[in-house]
Amino acid sequence: MRYLSVPKKPVHNLDISARIREGYLVHRDNARAVENGLRDTGSVIIAAAFIMISVFASFVFTDEIIIQSMGLALAAGVFFDAFIVRLLIVPASINIFGKYNWYLPKWLDKILPHLDIE
Repeated sequence: MRYLSVPKKPVHNLDISARIREGYLVHRDNARAVENGLRDTGSVIIAAAFIMISVFASFVFTDEIIIQSMGLALAAGVFFDAFIVRLLIVPASINIFGKYNWYLPKWLDKILPHLDIE
């Protein structure tokens, strides 16, 4: 049951982290980058979470107790993941660690390819 309670894709986490990284590369100010990243991607994360929570919460109105408990567990898991982890813990840890978030050892920088999406 606990494996079913984390249904959200990691795309939203990558989205917020990438947006914060872009802001950091432009301004070199971590607090400003976190603020801009949350402003730009927070509404998308909240909207996706509300959609998923409402779908999973609708399972509570069935007659089967197993489906009810799974729906409640999934809705609670999405709520915790979206609001606690993605909108509180991830930005707070990025803000606390500051420039060390973006540290890459020189030996690893030589090995990895330099890709730019834009």
